[in-house]
Amino acid sequence: MSNQTTLPSQYRYTHMIYTRALLDGMKPNLQINGRGKYMKMKKLVTFAIIGLAAGISIASISYSVNGTTSNKLNFVNTKEKVISIPIIKEKVLNANNNYKFLEGTVIRTNNQNNRKSKTSLWIAQPNNFKVQFTPNIDKPDEFIESVNNGTEVQTKNKDKSIQKSKPMKEAPAPKVDSDDVVIPNYNGTFLPIGDVNELLHPELVTQTVFREGDITVTEGLSFLDRKVTKVSVTLVQSKLGTSAEYLIDNETGIFLKIVRYDQDKVLDTYEFIDIKFPEKLKDNAFALFNN
Repeated sequence: MSNQTTLPSQYRYTHMIYTRALLDGMKPNLQINGRGKYMKMKKLVTFAIIGLAAGISIASISYSVNGTTSNKLNFVNTKEKVISIPIIKEKVLNANNNYKFLEGTVIRTNNQNNRKSKTSLWIAQPNNFKVQFTPNIDKPDEFIESVNNGTEVQTKNKDKSIQKSKPMKEAPAPKVDSDDVVIPNYNGTFLPIGDVNELLHPELVTQTVFREGDITVTEGLSFLDRKVTKVSVTLVQSKLGTSAEYLIDNETGIFLKIVRYDQDKVLDTYEFIDIKFPEKLKDNAFALFNN
């Protein structure tokens, strides 16, 4: 069974939604629900602001970036202050260009509803993906899949129905009225399911959470046998917690782990439990479900 949905136009114009959100001091949720309709924009980061847990090496160097008021969008930090941090300037802003292929699994632990979800993904920059999203790992047979072969996106729901849409294409940065915004690197690897776009497209957070409070950078860490840098943010204005921690892969700039806190309580954790950057993927890795 195959049916068209409202997804194509929303998917195509995500850059317009995001730009509007930037100017409003907000961030869109680049995510669709199981029925293929885009969810409404939510204030700042509505999911996965993931942090730090076990398995991080001890030898490290930390330094702080004090907040400087940015009046244009009511952020604590200016764009210039945030992108002056070396790992952000050199890696995060261009994460899509720092690898060709990615294969990995992300686990989200939501302590607010005591549920874990799993997202398995295969990425080929700049225009291909396959993703399998299991909303509740206690029900492994109930999952949603989506694939982008470069010319079409198909999303297979739990009931096996298939939704079709046009993929997001590489696009020039849209014009904005302010030079105090970070424009995302639009391409075909924005995922319609899985809740992991902020890990794969960390420049989104450069415009939002990284501008919301004092930043502490800790270098010389490791996670999943990869060298990482931790960026911790004290959230001065956010209503979605008091702080957040990000483990940034030193080679690619993508987020390997994010943790969001309310004081000492962990609210949400997103983390890769395995990740690799192979030289290639299987020839049929991005085959459509229904040709």
